[in-house]
Amino acid sequence: MKFEIRHARNGVVLRIESEDHGGEPEEVVYQESESGNIEAFADFLRFLLDNYGPHTSRYSPQRIRG
Repeated sequence: MKFEIRHARNGVVLRIESEDHGGEPEEVVYQESESGNIEAFADFLRFLLDNYGPHTSRYSPQRIRG
């Protein structure tokens, strides 16, 4: 699995190349907003954790917390 992150005008784009998703790269977008930047970024991190992060227990030091 290969991750590539690039800056966009109003956020970031994360490109994920994996054999698990049929060989097609997937792109995940985090878009900054004037209200709720922290919550929007936390949602982005939760998405990454749910789909690509380590599947650990609630108290694991590797767990992404938002």
